[in-house]
Parts: sequence; C-alpha cells; structure tokens
Amino acid sequence: MARLVPGEPMVEVLGFGTEAPGSRGTTTITTALTGAGGGTDVLIVHEGVPDAVPAVGNGAGTRSAPARPARSVEANA
Repeated sequence: MARLVPGEPMVEVLGFGTEAPGSRGTTTITTALTGAGGGTDVLIVHEGVPDAVPAVGNGAGTRSAPARPARSVEANA
C-alpha cells in the first residue's frame, strides 16, 4: 500500500511477478469511493500497466475483485 488515508483515495503500487519481458513493470492503482444515492460509487484508475497486459483481461479482473472477499466471507459464515 502506497497510501491509505481515511477519506482519501487508496493508492496501491504493484509489481508484476512474471518472467515475460513485455509484462514486467509496476502499476499504480488508485481507488476512490464516493457516496451515491444510498450506495457507493467506486472509481479505479490503473496507471503504468505494461503494454503486454490486455486491457480486456485487466478490466475483467478489476471488476471481479470486489466480489472475491465477499465470496470468501460468505463461504466461511
């Protein structure tokens, strides 16, 4: 975690652990949560994603990420 301050966007800096030359690098992920009509809007911005990482796959992984912890909690309830 690069930055975690209550009330501000969360900033993560992640390295790609791969031997594939086109997929190496570091990406910064900024997640902002804002109230929206009784719910929460989530905005996730990826910066520095290696060119070899397909945008479609990266987007699908990002959209499925919030469900993973929920499934884990539900499975252990």
